[in-house]
Amino acid sequence: MLPNPSANPILSALRGAFVAPEGWDQIPPAGPGAPDCLAELVCRLSRTCPATILVTDPDPAVSAAAVIGAGASGAQVFIAAGGEEAADAIRSAISRFDQSGRALIFRGPASAFCNQIEIAPQLVIVRRFEDLEPLRGRLPSHGVVVVRQQGDAPDGLRRWADSCLYQVLAGTPGRRSSIPESLFQEVRGDLDASRDPADTEAVIQRLRGSPTAESGPALPPGLWPRRPFPGPPLPPTLPGGAPWPRISIVTPTFNQGRYIEQTLLSILHQGYPNLEYIVIDGGSTDETHQVLERYRPRISHLVSEADRGQSHAINKGMALATGDILTWVNSDDLLAPGALAAMAMAFHTSQADMVAGVACVFSGTEFVDLHLTSCAPGPLPLRDLLDLDGCWNAGQFFYQPEVMFTRGLWERAGGRVREDLFYSMDYDLWVRFAAARARLHVIGRPICWYRQHPEQKTHAVAKFKAELEDCRAGYLASNPGWPCEWPAPPAEPRRQLRVALVNDHGFRYGAGLAHQRLGEGIALAGHELLPFTLTNESAGLTGATPLTPANLYQALASRQPDLVITGNLHSAGATAEHLDALAGAFPTFAVLHDLWSLTGRCAYPEDCSKYKDGCDHTCPTATEYPSLPLTQIRPAWEAKRAVLTAGNAPTLLGNSAWTTEFARQALAAWGVQDPGARTGQIRYGFPLDDLAPVDRGLARRLLGLPEDRFIVMLSSELSDRRKRTREAFEALAQLDLPDLTVVSLGNKVEGEKFPVADVRRPGYLTDPGRLALYKSAADLYLSPSLDETFGQVFVESAACGTPAMGHPSTGVRDAVCQGVSGILVSPAGPKPLADAIRSLYLDPQKRAAMGVWGRIFVENEWSFYSSYHSLFVHWRRSGLTARFRMPPKIGFRPGANPLPPVEPATRRPGTRVEALHIGGEEGPYPDLGLPRFRWAFGPVSRLRIHALETGIHTLVILYRNLHPGQTLHVRTSRSVSRSYSLALNRFDHDRVVCTAALLEQGPNLVELEFSKWDLNPADPRPMAAVLTGIYCIPDPSGAEGMPPSGGNS
Repeated sequence: MLPNPSANPILSALRGAFVAPEGWDQIPPAGPGAPDCLAELVCRLSRTCPATILVTDPDPAVSAAAVIGAGASGAQVFIAAGGEEAADAIRSAISRFDQSGRALIFRGPASAFCNQIEIAPQLVIVRRFEDLEPLRGRLPSHGVVVVRQQGDAPDGLRRWADSCLYQVLAGTPGRRSSIPESLFQEVRGDLDASRDPADTEAVIQRLRGSPTAESGPALPPGLWPRRPFPGPPLPPTLPGGAPWPRISIVTPTFNQGRYIEQTLLSILHQGYPNLEYIVIDGGSTDETHQVLERYRPRISHLVSEADRGQSHAINKGMALATGDILTWVNSDDLLAPGALAAMAMAFHTSQADMVAGVACVFSGTEFVDLHLTSCAPGPLPLRDLLDLDGCWNAGQFFYQPEVMFTRGLWERAGGRVREDLFYSMDYDLWVRFAAARARLHVIGRPICWYRQHPEQKTHAVAKFKAELEDCRAGYLASNPGWPCEWPAPPAEPRRQLRVALVNDHGFRYGAGLAHQRLGEGIALAGHELLPFTLTNESAGLTGATPLTPANLYQALASRQPDLVITGNLHSAGATAEHLDALAGAFPTFAVLHDLWSLTGRCAYPEDCSKYKDGCDHTCPTATEYPSLPLTQIRPAWEAKRAVLTAGNAPTLLGNSAWTTEFARQALAAWGVQDPGARTGQIRYGFPLDDLAPVDRGLARRLLGLPEDRFIVMLSSELSDRRKRTREAFEALAQLDLPDLTVVSLGNKVEGEKFPVADVRRPGYLTDPGRLALYKSAADLYLSPSLDETFGQVFVESAACGTPAMGHPSTGVRDAVCQGVSGILVSPAGPKPLADAIRSLYLDPQKRAAMGVWGRIFVENEWSFYSSYHSLFVHWRRSGLTARFRMPPKIGFRPGANPLPPVEPATRRPGTRVEALHIGGEEGPYPDLGLPRFRWAFGPVSRLRIHALETGIHTLVILYRNLHPGQTLHVRTSRSVSRSYSLALNRFDHDRVVCTAALLEQGPNLVELEFSKWDLNPADPRPMAAVLTGIYCIPDPSGAEGMPPSGGNS
């Protein structure tokens, strides 16, 4: 029943008289098409919700509907997916829209979400009545809940929810609906009753609603271009105070009235402050003239007269253009949202002559391909342009609207397109650009929507290719010296490779996360990923075979990869011999997430240069992680040198210019003649849908942070020497700001004391949505580390709209774009840092501007598309693409594709232990004497033991206990509960609990129940004990070996 609909903007969306029937308001069932009705209704309600929306229904179409509607209303959408698989499906569904930044996806259930995040949603969409239980007291009096479940709510919920529940698709006969019949029929539309309701794509396509005069022909789902780009307004200037450059866009058109309005809107709705838009109509006789007249006041120059064709129209428009940046967009294509600001930023930061981005190729309502040139940044390659079959026709270069260029380049290349060319005037222009030594910059961000339709000129393939041949022949005749014959392209090109990702801890911790992100880009490009971890513990298991090079080779060889990409290996006890075993069998690329591969034992040599001529027992940091006995340091260094200088050495890939140069200098010192041929630089990619800005005030309210204070974020422990966190706190203490709050991520250390009064410690964050909230809540991210191969945390902050600050040292110089995404402070030290922080503290307008600039920059340079582009460029240079007969084309699959699970390379058949409700791996922390460990959570942590056979097993638990009087109860499904009093040993050393359990062959659930755990608002994890190892040993003695049911440990 719905109270006072006139006072509720959501309910007023249903336009009609509301009645109060007995029971719940319902829509009668609509058969197989019913889920479409729900998605349509959710979309309508979301369009008018001004505040917060919570979705706990795992149907991806329902979440997509809420996100689409929120794009119109400005609401923030929270989605409690209930699990990893559902979260990935939901992310895939909403990634097709340009509103993904409005959705925060929580991978757990609604109950866990509500325990961790305080929100009062105005609109809630749930699948079952029980999902409402965590929301007691959270809904405002005018809130609305949509429930899919049939029947009445339980008595305990009904009295509370009567005033706000709106149930749909209940399917109970004879109940009256409070929705007017006309609206119900409108919602249903002409749904085909035979449609499979599980067909999410069909559901999403329906969400656009009926085409209007403003929308024209079918487009991919979403509000673009009918609504302006929803991003924040651009700052008044570019970084440094320069004005936004004038961008002149010419649209030539003739009888394209069916499409041109969408083209116009995609340009006029950019929200760009310095646009010059020129439309040259060749005297159309269809509705083009009427459409253009409606938009005449917003068009800088509109010419409508007969001309000599498309090229003549482009030249006429360019003659009128006064912009610094130029391009043309044909009247059947569109610009992508935010394309002009992205291009302006790319020209500003790269100083290139031309910039190319991603072309989203679509047909009807479907994106069919995402294209990005495979050209390397730098000189536009003329030789490749002249190789028509091997490069141009194979997809190496451009879809025309994905490219913009400077006025200077246009004028150097002649300032015109050839009017005698019908199909290939753009190809001819690129050839002249290359001859004029154009410098290309490539960004991994959508710039245009390129429409495929039957009326396109390029559908006449034979004529198109013949004109290309004539165009090339003309250039070669005027420029002798080029070859007249070109190598034939491969007859059966391969477009998919099997790529093995190998590292020590799977997709965990900073380096593992970077390796995962590299894999995301590879998967989007359509390759098959085979992720391997060298430690069973990384997959939540124990029971590993010895990690020998032969074991590693056999594990990978059984999956037959085409190539191997390694990350960090040292935490798994791997040596140079393991890397050699891979490089000897497969093309191998070693990503330098740190520098362990180039030293005797350390990951960061800092000022030490012994790695060049021989690390040995005099190592100045021998006791630090990763430690190694002194006598083994020299042999380890010699083994790495031998592997990396051999003929089949792996290629070393740096994640920054500094790291790549470090590798080259090391190889040169070891006698490698051409170290540049054995090294390359790649880019990391970042999940920019997850790491997206959230309104700062909203983020603070959700996290319980003060809204009126200056919040600085750090992300390491006070004792971390390399991260120099103490220097950051010293700088903040010098400022003595009255409204300072510090949020310090990373693991808490008992007894740590800070020189700043208000310090919040939320702990180590693994959920990207929660990380994005914290990053968005901060005014500044601060990290004064001087030793980083890159620095992902800086890019993560900029992605969330928060400027970062650090020192211009090592790889940080690549992670922070000075004055754009953050500030690099020199010299190092607390005083210079304090001065720089004070400057930003006193200039909130600059902080806000850097938040917008930084997000644009990150979208350009650090997407998964940019990451794969950098890797593919190196594959081409190294000859890998030629080896596997790959065409020089980069294309991405539309939508997100979940990565396959990480597979332990060392797993053996037999008894193993899998972690369920237990924390992820952390550490080691040498200063605390802690090895790698996991937190056990209270009140109950759960394990799954996979037994090889039925019988008695001994469960061995290594723990460190922080709580006096702690009691542990161990339960299995087949054994009685056993109780143990845990010794109070804190972090000093391990203690052991041994308990016998009767296990069945296969999986067995084991519960560890604790009597005490932390209740700390700064870190919501209920930490009960540290677990440093859990092992399960089959007991051949049988039941006679069962110990008593309790005791001490």
